[in-house]
Amino acid sequence: NDLLIELAQNNPEDLGLLAEISSLSGQTLTEKDKVDAQKALEIGMNLYKTKRYLPAIEKLNQALNLFPLHTGIRLNWLHVLLVAFEETNENWNFLEQARELIENLQGLTSQQDSYKRYMKLRIRYELLTNQKL
Repeated sequence: NDLLIELAQNNPEDLGLLAEISSLSGQTLTEKDKVDAQKALEIGMNLYKTKRYLPAIEKLNQALNLFPLHTGIRLNWLHVLLVAFEETNENWNFLEQARELIENLQGLTSQQDSYKRYMKLRIRYELLTNQKL
């Protein structure tokens, strides 16, 4: 299972491969799931742009539930959680969710396109919490 997760993290934009990995891991990903995940992702990011953070987080969570191995969705969700905390400065649950996502993404390597974005978000988290991961 760790090998499948690593393969998914190494190929975050290859939707066909991600669907194959999902099926191998026992999770069937249908075309409808992909479409629904894309819609939820787009709605979530639009909500984020209008600073409606809680509904944005809920939509990104919905997208991730449909497509759990998608690194891009995870990074978007992490970004929104950190910005939501910075803007509202009151919901520590956002930081707890962010920590879990960061730990989940620690398998990314510097050769992956997503790695630089992950590291920027991780550093942002560490600055917000004064906690090195």
